[in-house]
Amino acid sequence: MDTDLIADVLPHLSDDILVDILHYLDIERLSEVIPLSEVIPKMETDQAIDLLQELSNIDRSTLLAHLPLDSIRKIESLSQYPEHSAGGIMSTEYIALPYWMKIDEAIQTLRQKASKLRDVGYIYVVDEDNRLRGVLPLKRLILGESNKTLGNLMDTEILAVDPMEDQETVAKLMQKYDLLALPVVNEDGKLLGIVTADKAMEVLEQETEEDLFHLTGLEKEESVFTPIVSAVRNRLPWILFSLLTTLLSSNIVRLFRHTLEKAIALTMFMPIVAAIGGNVGMQTLTVVVRSLSLGEITAIDILAIFWRQFAIAGLLGALVGIAGFIEAIIIFQVGINIAAVVGLALCANIIAASIFGLFVPLLFKKLGIDPALAASPFILILIDCVGYTTLLGLGTLMLIK
Repeated sequence: MDTDLIADVLPHLSDDILVDILHYLDIERLSEVIPLSEVIPKMETDQAIDLLQELSNIDRSTLLAHLPLDSIRKIESLSQYPEHSAGGIMSTEYIALPYWMKIDEAIQTLRQKASKLRDVGYIYVVDEDNRLRGVLPLKRLILGESNKTLGNLMDTEILAVDPMEDQETVAKLMQKYDLLALPVVNEDGKLLGIVTADKAMEVLEQETEEDLFHLTGLEKEESVFTPIVSAVRNRLPWILFSLLTTLLSSNIVRLFRHTLEKAIALTMFMPIVAAIGGNVGMQTLTVVVRSLSLGEITAIDILAIFWRQFAIAGLLGALVGIAGFIEAIIIFQVGINIAAVVGLALCANIIAASIFGLFVPLLFKKLGIDPALAASPFILILIDCVGYTTLLGLGTLMLIK
């Protein structure tokens, strides 16, 4: 490939594949096959930094020594900000023009500069000290009268962010106001860069993937190409934790062993009660985590949300409990008393699962822990314990004399 195409392709490779390429081809060899010293200057600065972070310190230093001075300055200017901040994801590829410039002159300047930029949605209007004074949509510039200045047409109500702002907050802000780009300014109001819509979309996608992995008990992102040892290391802690926590539910069963000896039929319904409760709990948890991620839940909403979820769970519990009662009699051919225990246990566990699915992620959020980590196996073991306790407890009260 030519270097322009390589500059477009590299940022789209998955991290695992990129790491493999950089691992199997050392930096000297890689420079022969893919001239990175020529490719990186053609990449957007934030993408170049992402690539450099995959290199070892020695390889990074070797490569930087071969880069043009201009590229090194751009990389160093962005590298000072945390990786997941507005400054860490911003691009320095934008068009900023002085507020006193005439429309005709601005359009001529735009023609000269736009060919070097990936996207041009806004013109950023600055003063002589590069302080952001306004924002001008491209369409308004094109339709503006030639004798007017940029200052006459620009929007002075500017939405901008600090370079230290968290990237997820920035992405949600852009999503909320449907922005193509968001300027990043320092405490003096000087324009440092912009966060583009595609970068915001990438951040939101990363956050969604992160929540998805957490919901399945994985702390780090994993793909089908992740090395075996890394995948095992990633999965093992939660599986061991799950193994330990299942001892709690096993002990609950042991406490009711005398009930099971006299009502052995209840053992058939233990996995059913646990599975239905787990399903409902995960449904509620997913909805709550999503709402928290989108900022839809505030403190004043919690009571109303609780009653709403309680009503939903109560109705679901009643319907599923009746269905379980009928199923126990017709399919499993047990007596009415056992069927009643199963129906009541299903209803109670569904209500309990919904309450756990609501309040556990809210508690995690309050403690400053990612709410998605409230998922498997933590919340599932709570639901299993409640399900077994309800089924066997009701069985003891209603069946054992």
